[in-house]
Amino acid sequence: MKSPCPVPAARFHGLLWILLFTIFIHQKAIAVPLTNASFFNILPSTYCPDDRWFVINILSPSDAVGPAKIHGEKYEVLNNFSPSVEAPSGTTVNFYEDNGLQWKPDVFLMNPYLLSQRAGFGQFMLSATYKRTAIQYDPTAPGNIAEGATTVVMLSFNFEILTSPVTFNFRTLNNVDGGTICNNTSVIELKATPAGGDYKVNGSLSGLSFVGNKVLLDPKILDYSTSVTYQYGGGTCSKLETELTILPVPDITFGISDGCLGEEIPFAIAVQASTPPPGTYTWQFNNYFWEFGDSPAQSSKAWPPNVPDRHAFQHTGYYTVKLNFQTEFTLGPDHPFGCAGVYEKGVVIKEAPVIDFAWENVCVDQATAFKGTMQGLTTTSVKDILWDLDGTGYQPGTLNANFTYATSGLHTAKFKVTTSNNCFQEKEKEVYKMPVIAASQLPYIENFDTGNGNWLEGTNENLSTSSWTWDAPSGFVLQGDASGSGKAWFTQSSAAPNLHYGLNEKSWVHSPCLDLNEMKSPVLSLNLRSLLQEQIDGVVIQVDSSGKAFDDAEWVTVGTMDETHGWYDHRGIPGNPGNQVLNQYGWSGKRDDAAWRYAAVPLDNYLPALPANRKRMRFRVALGSQNTNLMAPLDGFAFDNFAITERDRIILAEWFTHVSLKTPNDLFNTFSLIPGTDEVKPSMVRLEYHLNAVKVSEEDPLHEQNPSVHNARAAYYGVTNDLPLLVLDGTPIANPFQAPAQTTFDNHALEISKVRFDAVTAQQNAGGEVDVVVHYTVLQPIAPDSRIRVAVVEKVVKNNSTESYYVVRAMLPDVVGNRVGDQDQMPATKMLHITWQPDASQFNDAAALALVAFAQDDNTRQVFQALLMDNLSIVQATITATERGAKTKPNVYPNPADAFIQIETKTPDVKLYNTVGEEMPVAITLSDRGPNMDVRQLPGGVYILRINDREQITLQKVLVVHSRP
Repeated sequence: MKSPCPVPAARFHGLLWILLFTIFIHQKAIAVPLTNASFFNILPSTYCPDDRWFVINILSPSDAVGPAKIHGEKYEVLNNFSPSVEAPSGTTVNFYEDNGLQWKPDVFLMNPYLLSQRAGFGQFMLSATYKRTAIQYDPTAPGNIAEGATTVVMLSFNFEILTSPVTFNFRTLNNVDGGTICNNTSVIELKATPAGGDYKVNGSLSGLSFVGNKVLLDPKILDYSTSVTYQYGGGTCSKLETELTILPVPDITFGISDGCLGEEIPFAIAVQASTPPPGTYTWQFNNYFWEFGDSPAQSSKAWPPNVPDRHAFQHTGYYTVKLNFQTEFTLGPDHPFGCAGVYEKGVVIKEAPVIDFAWENVCVDQATAFKGTMQGLTTTSVKDILWDLDGTGYQPGTLNANFTYATSGLHTAKFKVTTSNNCFQEKEKEVYKMPVIAASQLPYIENFDTGNGNWLEGTNENLSTSSWTWDAPSGFVLQGDASGSGKAWFTQSSAAPNLHYGLNEKSWVHSPCLDLNEMKSPVLSLNLRSLLQEQIDGVVIQVDSSGKAFDDAEWVTVGTMDETHGWYDHRGIPGNPGNQVLNQYGWSGKRDDAAWRYAAVPLDNYLPALPANRKRMRFRVALGSQNTNLMAPLDGFAFDNFAITERDRIILAEWFTHVSLKTPNDLFNTFSLIPGTDEVKPSMVRLEYHLNAVKVSEEDPLHEQNPSVHNARAAYYGVTNDLPLLVLDGTPIANPFQAPAQTTFDNHALEISKVRFDAVTAQQNAGGEVDVVVHYTVLQPIAPDSRIRVAVVEKVVKNNSTESYYVVRAMLPDVVGNRVGDQDQMPATKMLHITWQPDASQFNDAAALALVAFAQDDNTRQVFQALLMDNLSIVQATITATERGAKTKPNVYPNPADAFIQIETKTPDVKLYNTVGEEMPVAITLSDRGPNMDVRQLPGGVYILRINDREQITLQKVLVVHSRP
């Protein structure tokens, strides 16, 4: 505003800055001091109250330039001394913006209107502190100014705020004072007193409108700089003027078309902005947000958007969509000014179908059944239903469709329904088809070394990602697969600190489809490592025969708590792997932080009752975790060597006893025989050896018939005279044997057999010799020095009041057995041919003979597999038992021996073996008494002496015991 008071004014950018005082005081004689009056006498002393800020630059006065040497003074404002304003009442007015006072370095800002509202009208005094310096200036030497003494002085300026008969201000309809305004402000109401004066806008009435007793100003049609005046009568302060800065807010619009329910509707934003007048302002968008009318306003977004904004309306109807935005204008240094705006437009959302579909039949040999669903239509009808099941494009169809995929793997299926109002919805899902392992390809043994086994990792629909991967395992403690050199399935994720699997993860690894309908007693086995958070997260194995995808209710949990077989060790796991309804079984914790675990479980109770329903069995290893992280470094879970095999594992039970030990013999018969028969229990073969025990006074007659064989096997295991002793699959079982033997039997029965006996045949020729042929297959690598041994057993031997069963009568070709040898490829099919001359002195009843073949690792003593051939039929040899019994055994002494063993026999064919069947390199010297064997270099221990005199082969146990030096 302008007033008739003599106040110089100037226009400042961005504010209503009117007045700039610039003061230069020149004193030509130092004898004439500068006084307050002489310093300020050129400044106006009266102000009219209005809505503006006056800006006063308080400059430092200096002497004027003259033609000769002169003296003068210069003044500098001391900003470290705060100025003060004294009100007409004599009180000091604090420098606050609300008080109409501001002080900045060398700048004083004063708003007469605010100051008069706080401190009243009348005489005010502004005081500031200066440093005064005497100077001497020589015009003939530019820049040569000599400074003299300095003093600190306080100068004061008196000014008056008059009481004006005219007041004038303008306000928006929101009752906010305006000086800088946005041109999208609706209207501005002008208010002045006394009423009845004259308004002018830029000297005319353009832009003004009169509604009743209100005067309105429309900023939309005004220029960037606009002057508004109001005058009532004449005289002092009768005309007031204000300057408006009207900022042109850019026009922001968006395009939108009527859409369909659930459709992602795009919003294309367009911007049109005016070019700023030179040297006036700059502008930019700060942010924006949407109001779609069907939900709360969205959060602010930074400008510009990276991608076009979209929105899907969830209900039909008419909606007003608003785009709210905020622009920022920069009017000068540290002078931003924001303008908000909104653009709105209506949209009609039409009815559309709500669709979904499910699919069944995961196995690739079955056509995939797709079942579509649709709802939500009341005012329109279906125009067409389309399916794209192989990526070749949509084809017309019905809600249900069938499709046969030629290959296994991942496929994409699409479903689309269009209504009569041309609204449509599409649904896309991933379909996984698993290969089928036929019954002829069983047993199923997958070590994952050369590939992932066609297993598939994933999660249920709408769940988080999976942590499962197939590779050479690597983690905190997990290094390598179960073999140490291959690959396996394991969790590997960095989503959660210190955990190699995700939080709240529900994922799985899915097997191919297995045709198990011909398997009679299938067993599932695998190697695993559980490295999970204890009783928080877990892993379970489940089986399904329904063919339904993502239906947890159809998955049956395999096994229960059974740590003795390496199976589940926890129940009630909060992470609930596999989404089990009951029990929440699984592996949990970090029990396997040191090594891999072998686990096995029979499948009899978890498969469909009818074999025909077992043609497409699917297994999954499922992980379930919670949103809990104990921050301990854990690798998660890994599994390897997943196998489904027939329970064809035959356990070899070797019983070392004496015929007089009736009670323990009866206990062993109960353990190994079917009650009331002489038949061995399923999955078991037994061999019985009789020894002469020191603690038993009488000799065992069954031992006397075959001493070498019985002694050799006893020496092989290191069996002492402390009888009886049960050895299961090469593992001695401590007495009382019943409970641990049953546990060991159950565990071994679930193992995968590394060797399979395909056939054992025996044919006696005309000379009485029996040709024994053993056909066997090595299914998994075993030590080449492993042996195939064949035992001739007599199923029932009666002696007085006792009966013995499956008594060993001979070992073919001898107790050493035949070496398996190398296996160049898996499986390795082999054949063993043995010629046996039956000796009637070694058995009682030829009709009761049978053959037992077994494969054994001589290093570990582990028995891999055994087989009983109980239909052996032979005719006794021509050498009678009496004739054979007349033969005497060679005399061997000393036994135990320290340095030499003397064998009294005419044959030089003598050999010495250790208990694992290895021939010992010993020096043999022949004498009149027979071979003399040097055993000085042998370690002390049990050895088997083999003597072949061309008529019979004699095996005898000898002990080497070296005397102490």
